[in-house]
Amino acid sequence: MHKERETLVVEQDRKKVAQLPIHSIGHIFCFGNVLVSPFLMGFCGENNVNLAFFTENGRYLGRLQGRQSGNVLLRRAQYKVSEQNPVPIARNIIAAKIQASKRVLQRQIRNHGENADLQSAITALNYSLRQLEIVHNLDLIRGIEGDAASRYAITALNYSLRQLEIVHNLDLIRGIEGDAASRYAITALNYSLRQLEIVHNLDLIRGIEGDAASRYFGVFSHLIKANSGFHFDGHNRRPPRDGVNALLSLLYSIVGKDISGALQGVGLDPQIGFLHADRPGRDSLAQDILEEFRAWWADRMVLSLINRGQIKPGDFVTEAGGAVMLKPEARKLLFQTLQAKKQEKITHPFLGEEVEIGLLPYIQAMLLARHLRGDLAEYPPFLMR
Repeated sequence: MHKERETLVVEQDRKKVAQLPIHSIGHIFCFGNVLVSPFLMGFCGENNVNLAFFTENGRYLGRLQGRQSGNVLLRRAQYKVSEQNPVPIARNIIAAKIQASKRVLQRQIRNHGENADLQSAITALNYSLRQLEIVHNLDLIRGIEGDAASRYAITALNYSLRQLEIVHNLDLIRGIEGDAASRYAITALNYSLRQLEIVHNLDLIRGIEGDAASRYFGVFSHLIKANSGFHFDGHNRRPPRDGVNALLSLLYSIVGKDISGALQGVGLDPQIGFLHADRPGRDSLAQDILEEFRAWWADRMVLSLINRGQIKPGDFVTEAGGAVMLKPEARKLLFQTLQAKKQEKITHPFLGEEVEIGLLPYIQAMLLARHLRGDLAEYPPFLMR
């Protein structure tokens, strides 16, 4: 691939096979031994076109991106919320993910009849959602509890002051002072105990999400046609060890890169998230937003490709280390299907406007930025009704 004026040119065997204006491109995904000219790399950077590199069989290697965009005030707001108050955003994202997972299972029941295992999983997901409903903002809990504790402590201290007004004995004064300190300490300890009883923090949310995901993938095999030739024994990754997981991993990676680019486009830092912990080389915020799209977008697309017979067990190769990867021709089909999916239109559940599916990462990034700026009281995660 190389640059020609304001376009990207793709050549194969010294023959031009494609030429696209740079402004029409959002991301470029390179699989295998793809040569990219330095001039094109710089051109992509100047035009905010991200280059992502994968092995021939779909394992992600790295990316090249241009200059960071966005104003510093938005990023400072992002960092502050990430450090001080991440729970509400994390809770909303996971609630949307669990709802979407539940609806995938309900759709299977509507189309193919009752299934005891699926119904049991749906019941478990409903329980996870009820758990999330009581996961309140930790700062809000502290504020309410702290205010109540302060009121109690002030009342006790005022009583001690009134006693001091009528005493003249130093030992008695010391006794009153000690009693006031004890009242305050007991109130503080009781507050700490109540905090322990309602440990509403990120670890709890992650635990709820993990339980829900385990239930969901525990019945995922019921969504795959028995005559498809595919077998699914549970979710695995790094590396994926079967065809279903290989498809899921590749789609998660591709959609995740779209989300990362969208976050940068609105001025957010894709590496600083609210649910996923910071880790070198990981776009934690992109992984956060990806949770909203896993079931509704990626999982349903994988099920469609398999159940319609578009991708078959023979379309995969097993590498020496046990990783299962998609063959080039099948990967091309997956990309074509994904691009067609991106062009489909839906009514956005929050905006109420008709939008292309491919724009959803950018819309969610915009809504998150609006929340962080204070324009929206809460972040509205993507969840189709």
